[in-house]
Amino acid sequence: MNPPKKRKSATMDETKRIDYVLVVRDENLEKIQLYLSNLNTLGLETEVVQGETVPVNFVKIIISNSALKHFSEVYDVGNEEINEGMSIYTEPIYTNPFKTPLSDTMPKANKEITDAERIVIVNMVLESTKYGAKDQEYGLTKLINRHIVDCAYPLHDGPANYNMVNTRSLLLRFWANFGYIHKEQPLDTIYRYFGHEIAFYFAWLEYFNLMLIPPSILGVLCFFVSIFYAFFVENFEIQEMCNSHHVILCPTCEEQAQCKYKKLSSYCSLSTWTVIFDNYFTLAFAVFMSFWAILFRTLWKRKENKLKLRWTTNIEDLDTEIRPVFEDRAVHTKRNKITGEIEPYTPRLVRVCRYSITIIACAFMLFIICLAMLTIVILQIMFARYCDSSNNYYLLVNSKWMTMVMGSTLQVIFIKLFSKISAPLSIKLTNMENPRTQQDFDKSVLYKRYLFSFCNNYIPLFYLAFIKGKMYSVPHASNFLNRDVCTPANCVVPLCIQLSFLLTLKALVGNICSLIYPYILKFLKRLFRVKEKVAKVIPQWEEEYGLFESSRYLLTTEFTEMIIKYGLVTFFVSAFPLTPLCALANNVLEARSDAYKLVALYRRPLPLRQAGIGAWNGVILSVTYLSTATNAFVIAFTSDIVPREVYKANTHGNSLNGFVRSTLTRYGTKDYSKYANLHERRDHCYFRGHYNPTGHPQQYDLNRTYWTELTFRFIAVMIFEKKKNILNKSTESAFSPHQKQKPCSPSACVPVPPSRCQEAVWARFEGPPLQSSIFESRKFDSGGIE
Repeated sequence: MNPPKKRKSATMDETKRIDYVLVVRDENLEKIQLYLSNLNTLGLETEVVQGETVPVNFVKIIISNSALKHFSEVYDVGNEEINEGMSIYTEPIYTNPFKTPLSDTMPKANKEITDAERIVIVNMVLESTKYGAKDQEYGLTKLINRHIVDCAYPLHDGPANYNMVNTRSLLLRFWANFGYIHKEQPLDTIYRYFGHEIAFYFAWLEYFNLMLIPPSILGVLCFFVSIFYAFFVENFEIQEMCNSHHVILCPTCEEQAQCKYKKLSSYCSLSTWTVIFDNYFTLAFAVFMSFWAILFRTLWKRKENKLKLRWTTNIEDLDTEIRPVFEDRAVHTKRNKITGEIEPYTPRLVRVCRYSITIIACAFMLFIICLAMLTIVILQIMFARYCDSSNNYYLLVNSKWMTMVMGSTLQVIFIKLFSKISAPLSIKLTNMENPRTQQDFDKSVLYKRYLFSFCNNYIPLFYLAFIKGKMYSVPHASNFLNRDVCTPANCVVPLCIQLSFLLTLKALVGNICSLIYPYILKFLKRLFRVKEKVAKVIPQWEEEYGLFESSRYLLTTEFTEMIIKYGLVTFFVSAFPLTPLCALANNVLEARSDAYKLVALYRRPLPLRQAGIGAWNGVILSVTYLSTATNAFVIAFTSDIVPREVYKANTHGNSLNGFVRSTLTRYGTKDYSKYANLHERRDHCYFRGHYNPTGHPQQYDLNRTYWTELTFRFIAVMIFEKKKNILNKSTESAFSPHQKQKPCSPSACVPVPPSRCQEAVWARFEGPPLQSSIFESRKFDSGGIE
């Protein structure tokens, strides 16, 4: 075994740890001399060294202990009074099979400054230090925007090596390791090293994975029970479809002379899968998932509030300071009515114009998404016509399967390509808007990015669920675009295929590619730079300069993908009960791959002080309510559960015998001139729909069955929504920490002191009871501390 490659330590004189690194070119060194001098005056040590493998200069910055203590009090970072009971652990390590040696790490001691808070303090000093004579010439962000400083990044506490003893190496070994994929995540260590934002993200991801376990198990049971139900209990629909050799379907490729008629029995396999994914068990599973979504949000709110107390995070810790970029670009000023100070501002007319441009740009991007989906639909229609008119037996028999797989693959490819464009566009549009505070800037980027991802991922699914095949009327009244019809059963199978491709091809393959991409890039660099000399000893600050840049919105992209996956789990679970299992498998891989990227592949991100997951709570709430309506409409309008019940009610035997035939309409080929040009001649054919048949006085008009089913479909939606409201109220009342009590007299309303047993249980799990001063400074609602 070869010895590990030697690296220069991330310290000065092997005694002081480097906190921050600035990358500056030779021509800009003189421009930051005043900036470095001011940093030295404030108690920060600086040293400039030349790069050994890259033609740049590295400015190493260290904050002294006295300066760290002083600025922690100035910026109110790391001075929190810690309730000792919130960190009590009584279980030894390794008693739980899912624990790691990092599981029992204390969040922080009283008035302790963690590694993440140390970086936050240094960054605040760098952002407030002047580099010029003018009042507005200050801050590291302005130096980077003016291209005086190429980039700046905090340094890891050491190299990522299993043989090293530092927090980064421990996280690499016990967290960012696929061998520990079944272990719990060391959230306290993550909080101490990376800060609040990253810790809350992985806490939410871990909670999401744990909550996915029950629906994954029930989804698998629902799938196998549906198979048994389809083959052994009520297989009338499958038998009728497979034995209908005499029923001939109307072709959709009539413009080609080689177009062939198909028998209804050719869709036997599709009918089998339709019954498996469209039955009463999937309906019950959809009702369960509606309850699960409400429970998910309620329990996460409680867990988030407990983590806020544990990690000493208050909701008042919001970034409401004016952005330096806003000050640079704002040309108007006015006096603040409260403080009396002169502040920059943007006139209302300018803001309206900027937001109008943003709305137009977002509308144009949505138009591109719809145009791409329409293009894929046209390609599907053309490919289906080619298969239906082909003499190849394999293409003729499997045309529907091949068309659905091709369309889903093209859609996933477009989704991946569009996400590469929409992510930077959201930042550019927000820069053009120029919000006043960093909090407004971050929220604006978040909402734009999620809007693009929502439309990019869900518009094809909504098309398959609610539009595909609905515009098709009769053969002679149809045009090219509405020929994208469903199978003779329904559109549940195409929806299942699209969902499975989004959860496997897009998510799974995307994670694998993101992991192997850096190694492929390094291999190509070595391949084309064979003769380039590489230094044997590389300093850590220079080595991390070659890693991927950790942008401020790195986690916004990851969180967007997770919320999209949460929507996939809740929106269309009635059509594909295996969605929770696929999402769980992808999320487990996602958690470790994201951890590995943060620890080994990316520069250390700047810790952000954030109270919980912030605006994502509102997004989750919106998705939760929208998911119930979506499932209700999928059950009512996409599946055949309602038509089956209507058919049973209209038959004397309460059976499904003849149900498939009742969904078809007889059509006379003589009524369509293009059918006469086909080589194969037929007197009549059938198409899916409830119309009056040929020869009827009102032929090809919607019949009474159509209106009856439509009425009961809307009734089914209202019943589903009513059940959801009942479940929502019961869930909130069951998990509310404050139950309604009967009124009592003032003398009788005396608080009962907790028993010793209650105090021990509280100390064991959550620490001792909170003091009255904490209660006085916070408000409570049904979800806990807000």
